[in-house]
Amino acid sequence: MITTYNLSEKYAKYEKRLNNIMTQICNQLDFEQELKPANLYFSLESFDFYHKLGEQKIRLHEMGSGANWLACHLSLFLSILYILSTEKKSCIPTFLFLDQPSQVYFPSGFYDGKKKTQMSKKWRIYLILLLLFWVISIRKWGVCLKL
Repeated sequence: MITTYNLSEKYAKYEKRLNNIMTQICNQLDFEQELKPANLYFSLESFDFYHKLGEQKIRLHEMGSGANWLACHLSLFLSILYILSTEKKSCIPTFLFLDQPSQVYFPSGFYDGKKKTQMSKKWRIYLILLLLFWVISIRKWGVCLKL
C-alpha cells in the first residue's frame, strides 16, 4: 500500500521546500556574519542537519555560538510548522511552544550595559514569530488576523 505514495518523490519535494523556507527565515535572524548567507539543509529521511558554506557542510555542533543554534532551531521548527499549517488536508495542530528562546541571548547574570542591543535581539525573535503567525493565518484561513 505504501509503495503507491512514491515516498522518495515526496521527500525530495518537501525537503526542497523546507530547506528554502528555513534558509529564508534564518537569514532574518541573528546568524553569525562569517556564516552568512544561511544555506540550511535538513533531511527528512535521516534527520541530517547542516549549513552549507561553499562546499563545506557545517554541522550544528561546529557553528559556535548559541545565537547560531537558536537561529537554526527556530528556522527548522518554524519551517516545519509553516509547511504543516499550510497543507490543505493537514490534521497537525498549528501551534508551536517555545520555552524561553531568548535565554540563549540573555543567560542569567548577563548584562553588558547595552540594553538597547539586547532588546533589539529579543524583539527580532518575537517579530519573526508574529510574522510567521500572520502568514499562516492568511494561508490557512484566508484572513489576516490583526495583531
